[in-house]
Amino acid sequence: MKKSEKIIATIVALVFIGFGIYMTFFDGNLSKYDSKTNAYKVDVNEYYDSDNGTMYKPTFYFRAHGKEYVCDSKISSSSYPNSENNTVYYDSSNPLKCTPSYGQSRSIVLGIIFIAVGILVITSLFIKRKPKTEGELKALKDKEIVTNEKMYQVANSVEVIVSRVIIGFILLVLLILIIMDLILVKQTIQYKDYIETTATLSHNAGESDDGLWYKYAYTFLDKNNVKHEIIIEIPKESISQATDTKIIKYNENNPEEYADDNMILSRNGFIWFGIKVGAFIILIILFINIRKFSNTNFKINNN
Repeated sequence: MKKSEKIIATIVALVFIGFGIYMTFFDGNLSKYDSKTNAYKVDVNEYYDSDNGTMYKPTFYFRAHGKEYVCDSKISSSSYPNSENNTVYYDSSNPLKCTPSYGQSRSIVLGIIFIAVGILVITSLFIKRKPKTEGELKALKDKEIVTNEKMYQVANSVEVIVSRVIIGFILLVLLILIIMDLILVKQTIQYKDYIETTATLSHNAGESDDGLWYKYAYTFLDKNNVKHEIIIEIPKESISQATDTKIIKYNENNPEEYADDNMILSRNGFIWFGIKVGAFIILIILFINIRKFSNTNFKINNN
């Protein structure tokens, strides 16, 4: 393998390891939350995947400091939610920052798999193989000469085409996600000077004209203790987002101009944005140089 190819393969392996470390020790790490409790209610949210298998992405309802909060599972799983996996971990200073124990083991297992794959790739790149004897080299050469070179060329072409179709599809999906994140990045920069506060649910304000959204009225006090009311629209399929309180940012000069957590990127959001951009760049490199990485891309030396 050429030096440049080895460098690219090493970068890919390191990305796998980094992604695995994030999933294992950060995304699946519950120690960052200082409190936990059992959910008093669980919405199962059952659906079927592409293989017609039953999947669950439950919503957990819990109480903290005498108030009720909602915590959505970030992970879908085939395991049915029950009393053994209904623990909710949360930040006692801001219970809206929470995560259920449901499905966390799957995140850790996937992280370990990514780490293992990355380590195996790096090991295979840098392990020194025992040199072959002259007899083994001659036998290998004779065997290669017998093999039809055109078969490998055809196999190589098919492999390259299939690989590029798959990578191209992934690139398209990543591009759409990156564009959506860029909009949020722009809004996050736009709202960076806004003042953060907590808005409290006041009442249900009905539905939108198209009937796809619920309207909820929230109230908050600005820094001058003046009360303001804002209307937040929530999709009907995401009714669990209608929590008793919401962290918002408002414009000091026009307090009714605000941004909620769906309009800006959190710290984890920026991390995932960076991962998506990095993966996009690496896949672009792979897409362009896929022929170099093909296992069947070689010519038989007849000399």
